[in-house]
Amino acid sequence: MKPSTFAIGGGVGIAALGVLGVLFGIFPFPQRADITLTVSSDALIAIPKSTGNHEDCQDPQQVGCVHVFKGRSANIKFLLDGLDGWKFKRMQLVAESEDNPDKLNFIQKANLTPEMVEDFYVKIKSARIHPDEYGIIDLTGLKDGTKFRLIDKNKYAQNYFYQIEACNGDCKQTDPKIENEGKN
Repeated sequence: MKPSTFAIGGGVGIAALGVLGVLFGIFPFPQRADITLTVSSDALIAIPKSTGNHEDCQDPQQVGCVHVFKGRSANIKFLLDGLDGWKFKRMQLVAESEDNPDKLNFIQKANLTPEMVEDFYVKIKSARIHPDEYGIIDLTGLKDGTKFRLIDKNKYAQNYFYQIEACNGDCKQTDPKIENEGKN
């Protein structure tokens, strides 16, 4: 009796794993990326951890780049680590294009379509904060000001630059890239 019970139980377990595999294929876990920010004398520097898919970027030398694979969403954690008194102020997302080949300035209007705006949000308390018409997300509502998660639904194959500003009396910025392969 024991062997057949084990075989039935094992078969159920294998069937359950098969169903989970199909579900994860349809609804894969979001990619995780962790970006730690530090301050040099003249800039904010974004340093990705190995989980950030940095090595898969078109230019792996671009510090802070995150590559989001086709069919995946991303959960990108930003952390000001060991910077007493520093707090995040804002973030700007701009779609990479010939008009915006690299740097941001917080005053240019973002070239985001309404669908692109809905593709990103930061969760602050129970609110989801999407970029405004300039691609800016106000981060001053963060509880401790030193960490947040950017959710990237990755619906479109599009590269974005994200400029993050942190302040401690004076302010510093950085603007690495997010490379989205899109959903399909």
